[in-house]
This record gives sequence, structure tokens and C-alpha cells, in this order.
Amino acid sequence: MEIFNSQYIQAFFNDSLAMSLFASLIVFAIILTYLGNLYHQITKGKLPEAYVERKPKVKNKEVTNTVMQVLTDTVPIEREQEIMMDHEYDGIRELDNNLPPWWVWGFYVCIFWAIIYLVHYHVFELGDSSAQEYQKEMIQADLQNRAFLAKGGSKVTAENVEYLSDAVSLAKGESIFQGNCKTCHGNLAQGDVGPNLTDKFWKHGGSIDARFVIIDKGFGAMPKWGDKLSGKDIQMVISYLKSIEGSNPPNARAPEGQEFRE
Repeated sequence: MEIFNSQYIQAFFNDSLAMSLFASLIVFAIILTYLGNLYHQITKGKLPEAYVERKPKVKNKEVTNTVMQVLTDTVPIEREQEIMMDHEYDGIRELDNNLPPWWVWGFYVCIFWAIIYLVHYHVFELGDSSAQEYQKEMIQADLQNRAFLAKGGSKVTAENVEYLSDAVSLAKGESIFQGNCKTCHGNLAQGDVGPNLTDKFWKHGGSIDARFVIIDKGFGAMPKWGDKLSGKDIQMVISYLKSIEGSNPPNARAPEGQEFRE
């Protein structure tokens, strides 16, 4: 399988987060084993005697007890007097138990891992820091985004809109304009209630992204066409208007706003 490819395994062990999670899972598994055995002992003591007698014997009981003794270093109840401390508070006596070995081992593993991490990333600088990883991932994401955009698979927005020049897109843009915009701007975009769209004068900016925002979000009496038209539709309308710029249609409305130059 591809997941067992050596490069994937190497990438996993080079990833500090993955290694930390791996170590945490090991410690978590040990904790679950201990808690499971503790729960079993508690519930066993509360079960009816008849049920306990019918319960099948565990073949590896001695092995299990040995493992748990190694992990927890507990003292049997009958020997608690040996570790009983002298002080007493409200009738409560304290036992001088050792720290569970699994906890101590986990603590030492964390220290060992911290030393390796420090030497690897900050002393010899063999691995990338978090900031360097972020920069590389951002560059990679940008390359992937550009490739995605090149295939025409992205949603068109004011940030990535570009003029189209192919006949199909221009024809589609004209069709959308005639079906939605000519009421205010005239069938030749010469202007009527709305401004003339064939000259170089614009009241709210003539750049391609400004034109996109005006159509998408609306402005003043201009409706919010983004609720009806997709980003691709708006792009084709803008491209169509760009193609008829300077056409000087008859009865054109006087220029409004400021002249825009590319």
C-alpha cells in the first residue's frame, strides 16, 4: 500500500507534532490499561459471590498482575502499615506511596523528547521552525491555488477576476447584459437611467475589481446582482463591456465621474 511507502514513514518521523502524538498515544494506552484493571478489580469485589464463582478463570492472571505491579508499584492492602505516615488529619492517615512508574517513565520520555527537539530544531537547525514550515506551506498553497485557477476550477471573485477575450464568453456576457442590464443602461450600454458604460468615465472606479464589486454588491440605485449572478457571469459581463469600450453608440449619455486609465 502507498501509505507504507518509505517517504511517508520518513515524513511521519520528521514531523514533531506526529511524533508527539505518537508518544502521547503510548502513554494514553498505558493509562487505559491501568484504569481498566483497576475498574475490573473494583467491580469484581462488588459482584455477588455466586457470579464470581461461575466466572471463568483468566489464564494470564498472574502475568497481568505482574505487569500492573511493574506499572503502578502499588503496595498490597495487608502491607499498608509499612508505608503509613505518622501524621493524621481528621482521622485520615496518609500513605507514602511511590509515584507510579508509568507516570515517571512518561515524565522522563517528555524530558528526553524535549532535549532531542531542542538539539534538532534550535541547536543544529536540522528541521524547519514553525515559522519556516508556515512559509513553505503558504508558498505551496499559493502554487496549488494558481494551478487550480489555471484550470478554471475556482470561484471568480474581485481578487482573481480577469478579462476574458474568447468569443463564447463575450457572447454569453452580452446575453446576460441584455437580459438584466439594458433596462437601465440601454441595449448598447449607451446609458439611460444608469450611466454610459462604453466610455472611460466611471463614478466608482474603472478597474476590473472595482467593476466587479459594483455589480456584485451594488451601489446606490444599482441592485446587488451578486444574489442573482455568479462570479463567472459577472466576469463575462465585465469582459463584454470592456470589448465595446469606445464604441460611441448613438444617443450616448454624457460622461460621468472621472476618466479611468489602465
